[in-house]
Amino acid sequence: MPGIGSAGGIGSGNLFLYKFMSFTDPGSMWAVNMDTYEGKRIFQTKLGAINMDNFQTDQVWFPSKDGTQIPMFVIRKKTTLPTMDSVPEKPIVTMMYGYGGFNVNITPDFRFSANRLVLLNNLGGMLCIVTLRGGGEFGEKWHKQGMLDTKQNCFDDFCAAGEYLIQKKFTTPENLHINGASNGGLLVTVCANQRPELFAGAIAQVPVCDMLRF
Repeated sequence: MPGIGSAGGIGSGNLFLYKFMSFTDPGSMWAVNMDTYEGKRIFQTKLGAINMDNFQTDQVWFPSKDGTQIPMFVIRKKTTLPTMDSVPEKPIVTMMYGYGGFNVNITPDFRFSANRLVLLNNLGGMLCIVTLRGGGEFGEKWHKQGMLDTKQNCFDDFCAAGEYLIQKKFTTPENLHINGASNGGLLVTVCANQRPELFAGAIAQVPVCDMLRF
């Protein structure tokens, strides 16, 4: 595939056709020549004058509080942070997103948002999607490590992601914001209360906060 993303709508023949979506690509069609295995983009959904090729997505791994390695997607404009070894001239305004629950997989096609492109393209910001325990990305063991009496792992994973970004000098607590909805709203609410010094802002959308009643 052309980058980190999700493939769907697959068809075959002399040309192998598939639809590609990513955190910054709302949808493009690709054709692979089955004789040469060369891929070519044959259609691209456009969003005004925004050039999708200006964005970069990397997946990094970092240790959580208990040492478990947690993955995170780091999405930004190439001019904002060319590589994951770069150090920006000034801290990057960063939005971290997480869910971590109910065996739900957070995939690139599900997380595309034109609104977030404003942060990346117009404001020089960075978007970080954290793959927390409690989701289904790595099987049932991963799911169970973030539910019921192990739910604290989700909050520790998310806070460790923020610490990683600060350690790498990509951002600072004054420039780091967190966002999540429903179970992710619970995540944001808890992290904002447990580690208020780590974040400048928190957006908790439809959060499930009263867990005793829930």
